[in-house]
Order: sequence, then C-alpha cells, then structure tokens
Amino acid sequence: MTIKGLMNRPFLPIIGKIKMGTKKVSSQGKEYPVETPYFVLDPIEEILDKNKKPIGERTNQHVKRLVDMLPDKPMELSAVFPTPDKSLIFRSQLSWWSTTSLMCSGDGEWASYNGERPVSGFNQKDMDYPKGRNRVCSFEACPQRQMGAKGCKPNILLSFFLLDYGPLGAFRISTGSARAYKNLTAAHRLLMSFAVSEGLSSIAGIPIKLYRESVGNKKGGQNYPLNFSVDMDKYEIEKAKFEKDPKSSSLWYSANPIDFRDDEDEFDPDQYPKSMHGRRQTGEPPNKPAPKKAAAAKKPAAPATTTPDYKVWVENGTVKELFKELAVLSKADLTTPRMVATARKHKSLDELKHYLANRVDMLKQTQPEV
Repeated sequence: MTIKGLMNRPFLPIIGKIKMGTKKVSSQGKEYPVETPYFVLDPIEEILDKNKKPIGERTNQHVKRLVDMLPDKPMELSAVFPTPDKSLIFRSQLSWWSTTSLMCSGDGEWASYNGERPVSGFNQKDMDYPKGRNRVCSFEACPQRQMGAKGCKPNILLSFFLLDYGPLGAFRISTGSARAYKNLTAAHRLLMSFAVSEGLSSIAGIPIKLYRESVGNKKGGQNYPLNFSVDMDKYEIEKAKFEKDPKSSSLWYSANPIDFRDDEDEFDPDQYPKSMHGRRQTGEPPNKPAPKKAAAAKKPAAPATTTPDYKVWVENGTVKELFKELAVLSKADLTTPRMVATARKHKSLDELKHYLANRVDMLKQTQPEV
C-alpha cells in the first residue's frame, strides 16, 4: 500500500554524481575548483552536517563500478533520458548561495528570497517582502548578479540514465556555466525536433552523447562547457533492436516513459525494457549471465480477441481534436486512411490518445516564438 499524494510531485532517484572538474589546494591551504576537459568520476563522497561542513566520507558503489567500466578520464558519455519531463531531466534556475544555504532563487522574471538578513544593494522596499515571497527578479541589474562567482549565477542540473549502466537509477551533472545552459537548451530543442522527425512519441530513450565543448575565455584560457547531441550510431543499433524486440531497446522508453508521479501499489515490469546494452534488470554486468528462472507452468490459452474497429477510434471526439491540432501544427493533410493507419500501430484507444497528445505537445514546443 502507498501513501496517496506523496508522489504527486515527480521525483527522479539519483544514484550518483558525475563532476566536471577537480579541487586543488592553494599555497594558503584553501581548496579551489579546477575545470577539466573530461568527466571526473570520484566514488568518494563527503558526508556533510546541517551547516554543510564535512564530517566523514563514504564510497558510492555505483560511481565506483562506473570507474571500472569506463576509460580513465572519459571525454564522452552515452546516455538516455528516462522521461520527457523537463522538470526532472533538465532543471535550471538562477541561484545565490550563502556559505550554508540558498538565499535567493529565480528565473530572470520572478525570484524567491529565502534569507533572513538584509541584502547589500537592495532597498528597504525589497526587504519588506516576507521570506519565501515571490518578487520581481531584476536579473542583470541585481547587485548579487554583478558579484560574479560569489553572487547569483545559473544552476543547471542534468539527469540521465547511462546506456552502459542500465536502468538502475539516474546520474546527475551540475554546472553553473551560462554557455552550458545555452548549449543544453539548444540541444534539448534539437532532440525534440529529431523525435518528431523520426515519428517517436517523446525524447525518452533516444541515445545521446554527452561531451565537453572547448571554448576560449576572456583571460586567454580554455573553458569546457557541457553539451550533448544525438548519438546516431547507437540510435541505429537501438532502432534495429526495437524492430526485433521492442523491450530489448532503450527506445521502448519513447512510447513508454517511466512515470515518476504515479502512486502504484505494485511494481509494473512492463514499464521497463528487458535490458540496455546487455545489462539486465538484475544489475548483473553484461559479461555475467542472468540467473536462470524456473520453468513456469503453462497458462491456459487466452480467449480469442476481436480486431478493434480503428475507424471508430478515429471518430472519437478527443482523438478527432488531437488529429486536427496535429494537422495544423505539422501543416499536413491528415486523411482518414492516414489516421486509421496511425491508429493501427496502437493496442488501445488510450494508448493512441497518449501518443497523439505527446506529438502535439512536442510540436508546440518546437514552434518558433512569435
């Protein structure tokens, strides 16, 4: 039994973090971050107290296994998004942190001030807002934004499944680079356009390649902001696997994305693919066979089912409206035979509605802003 309501807010389990740099110690004995052109896999994690001061260490077993699986100093990572929900896979906001807590966060239009003490540069009228109350975000004009690295800056969290690791949980990369935000926003839109062009119902399950872009900075050095693109080689492999056995391919997620909102009483194995690049749901490595299952007793033959009347599905009110909206957005002439052909690809009327709603939503997001 589940507690109804607690999972209404989506939650994506994070099993490990991948870093974009290391820490060095200055001559004064203080640590400072150093960006690297490769991804950093550090299985040792600090345990922090309520004031974010280290009180111990622990080893993350998932990251430790990645260190053994991937090459030293990996320049690229093969990944997929398990859901098209942008609030779970690509979160971004402006954040201003004090030493121990988040003081203010916003999106460039509205901000929520969470601090207790007066803020340098804000007038008294701004300070009259109670804690947590929304107010106008002045963005570039904000004095905290002008403080540079110590003030307000972008905070981007990218969460994904690694193809080589399987659907055991998501890994996360955090970055504060404005260039990375522009890269990832553009890449996300291109990924949605690619899904539409390939006839997929969502971006979930499409193989992508995470990599570091090399760009020059004002100081004459190099920065390595995060970026990603569709991995066409692995996409063709997953596409071929999907045609033979849909559940053996990561593209199964496209039509069946994991819903992290639902309060389900029972685990539904049909929501997950059987494997991703040889890694089974048991978590066993690809070179180790999964344990053999006992032979199941034969089930009685299911009664014969009648073929659905797809023309009736197409005449459904909701389906009709979705097809009309799809025709306008895609600028295509959707005739009755074409709509029936689309309906034949789905097992139920609800599945057809879900597919059409996703296509309409994706096309709306890819429309140019007026």
